[in-house]
Amino acid sequence: MDAETAELLRHTSPNRKRKLKEALRTIAGNPRLGKSLQENLVGYFSYRVGTLRIIYTINVLRKIVHVVAVVLGTQFMTRWNVNLQSSVSLQPSVI
Repeated sequence: MDAETAELLRHTSPNRKRKLKEALRTIAGNPRLGKSLQENLVGYFSYRVGTLRIIYTINVLRKIVHVVAVVLGTQFMTRWNVNLQSSVSLQPSVI
C-alpha cells in the first residue's frame, strides 16, 4: 500500500477500521457488489464504507481481489496518480 493510504489508515478510528475489515470480507465473498467504474477506470470497482472508498480489481481466474487504494470520498478523483505498483493483493482466505 502506498504511504498516503497507510497514513490514512494509521489515523483511522477503531470503529472505522472494523468497518473496513468487514467490507474487505464482504468484497472477498462477492467482489461484484462494488460499483463498476467507467471511462478510463474500466476494470476497477469501488466499494463505499462511510466516507471511504475501497478501489479494487478482480482476477476471476485466480479468485483474487486486488485492493488498489483506500481513499476518502472527497479525494477519489485526485488519488488516481497513485503508483499502482505499490498496492496490495489480498486473497479471500487471508481477509
